[in-house]
Amino acid sequence: MKVVLIFLWVLFAADSGNKSMFSEQFIGQSKSSISETVSKNFKSLKLNTGFINNTYNYLKYEDKISEITVLFFLNEQDSCEMVRIMADYSNLNDIRTELNTNYSKLSVNTWKYTYNSNEVLVTLEEGDWYFTVTIKEKK
Repeated sequence: MKVVLIFLWVLFAADSGNKSMFSEQFIGQSKSSISETVSKNFKSLKLNTGFINNTYNYLKYEDKISEITVLFFLNEQDSCEMVRIMADYSNLNDIRTELNTNYSKLSVNTWKYTYNSNEVLVTLEEGDWYFTVTIKEKK
């Protein structure tokens, strides 16, 4: 089973043109720019409009087998303020490796990077059934 999940993760990376979600800068991007970037570079992610939450302005993408969900939270001007990636634990080691590769590690579950002179924090939180990676500017 683990071999199948690793294959699916590799397929997800290959389908995305060998790009990682963590190699793209989504903070500050417009809603339309996010849609273009995801459809061009992450073909396995599909927009999910099946549920509408009127409290938050966001775009929700899922992979074909719903192992990974990506939420892009937008402000009133439709500019991305936060990215939240939720994934099955079968992806944890691969995602930790990507985080360590793409960002500066601050602690076991926290990384950072600088973009347009702003510090961006990346945190990994482990839940009961899945883990969440949150990317947002440090306030």
